[in-house]
Amino acid sequence: MKDNEITITETLADLEKRQLEYAIRMEDEEEYTNHSYRDEQILMQAIKDGNVKLVERLLQTPLSFPKAVERGSRKNEEYMTAIWVALAARAAIEAGIASRESFLVSDIFLKQIAGAMDVRVYLAIRKRAALTYAGLVAEHRKSGKKRMYVGECKNYIAVNIFKRISSRDVAAELNLNVIYLERIFKEEEEVTIGQYIQREKIKRAKNILKYSDRSLTEVGDYLGYSSQSHFGTVFKKETGMTPRQYRDANHVTKY
Repeated sequence: MKDNEITITETLADLEKRQLEYAIRMEDEEEYTNHSYRDEQILMQAIKDGNVKLVERLLQTPLSFPKAVERGSRKNEEYMTAIWVALAARAAIEAGIASRESFLVSDIFLKQIAGAMDVRVYLAIRKRAALTYAGLVAEHRKSGKKRMYVGECKNYIAVNIFKRISSRDVAAELNLNVIYLERIFKEEEEVTIGQYIQREKIKRAKNILKYSDRSLTEVGDYLGYSSQSHFGTVFKKETGMTPRQYRDANHVTKY
């Protein structure tokens, strides 16, 4: 056997010996038996679900970790806390949080870990990290649901654009509180539902005035306005022109 082959064999043997010693030591340590991979998975799934209350409940009994290093408990807790943050960050990304946002948050926690000198601080960082990421996922899911409601609101308006409709009609159709629907719609579209309805009605009115010979009264009635004057007022507010001025300037003559 060559010298280099002997060296490799001895190195592998030493590695196997150390792994065996480590496994035996972990089995002998009480804190190792407290750590369960299943418990860890349950916690990470709670983060993915954005279930902040469940995360809080699970953290009432802190998970323990086997020692990653042999140099005292503080260094072990430091390493394990960094791993914890990385796992939570990954869980949040898998739940739909943008990787950039998730890593920015993890950077904050990693800086806190680097500056910590006490085991209790590491435990506190773990808890804050888990709750922070669960909260991010919860907010992300809530935003997704808001966008869905706003989309359904706009679809309802498009289908019923030639009727007299209000935010209350839309909220009733979607089985939502009208104040809540108004708020999330304004957040997403930067206009109220009423303003959006009028804007969409005027878009239709412009097309009718441009491509048809219907009278101005018919156009107003067709779009559900209570009177010709009301139609004219809204139209001018949206376009800066009266309906007649718009038709005179844009009407397409049929050949």
